[in-house]
Amino acid sequence: MKNLLKNLNYLFLGFALVFMYSCQDEEAAPEEQGGVEFILAGHRVDDVKMNGLSSKAGDEKDAEACDMALASYAVLELAGETYTIDMQAWGDGYKTDLIELDPDTYQVTSFQLYDADDNPLYATPMADSEFGPFVSQSLPFDVTVENYRKIEYDL
Repeated sequence: MKNLLKNLNYLFLGFALVFMYSCQDEEAAPEEQGGVEFILAGHRVDDVKMNGLSSKAGDEKDAEACDMALASYAVLELAGETYTIDMQAWGDGYKTDLIELDPDTYQVTSFQLYDADDNPLYATPMADSEFGPFVSQSLPFDVTVENYRKIEYDL
């Protein structure tokens, strides 16, 4: 009987230890992430044409159809992955929602804006294209993401 009571005590102690350790709050290591947003501001090539370099009859209609206020979301390719992100007004321009990424350097190889009806509005040109010199940031370009830091890139 003594052995049975001793074994039950050990069994009870074992259950108590398991219960105590299972209820402890394990502190998980914080995930190391940063974020990147893209800011779209400044004049479009259409704006330059409308200010005197081109005066075709249909330019006003084309510029209205490509108004940045119509931009609903952006599709970009970053380090071989495609991201679809929403747009929002920001001061005189617009910016994308935050993309959370692990710290590293990523290359943006495509950036396009679409309206709510999935019609393309704008695409950032490649550096060696005809329109490359007209934008502040042509493609491809690198973005560096740092721990716990939101970085904004102008396009």
